[in-house]
Amino acid sequence: GTLLTDNLIATSATTTNATTTSFSVVTNSPGGGQSAYMGTSALSSGTAVVNNSNVTATSVIMLTPQDGTTNAGSVWVSARTTNTSFTISSTNILDARTVAWWIIKPGP
Repeated sequence: GTLLTDNLIATSATTTNATTTSFSVVTNSPGGGQSAYMGTSALSSGTAVVNNSNVTATSVIMLTPQDGTTNAGSVWVSARTTNTSFTISSTNILDARTVAWWIIKPGP
């Protein structure tokens, strides 16, 4: 893994968590499923609800579409329920792409 602190980069094969003063990055997802910090979800009619207990009101959720289609729209997190789920939405209701997501929890 790679540990990022301010402008310094240090690499260690055993690092699983990187912490700065503003956020915490967990690079492993023990248990997966609803407790994962990274995953993919398929849009249906331009939306997907992702059940995940790591969601907080201040989580940063990064989204990256995994494929392109003629119905591709812009994706964003349109809703979130703390400790329960978040919703990915597209500007195109016909969007049926797979979207990768990554939850970054704020630091202490």
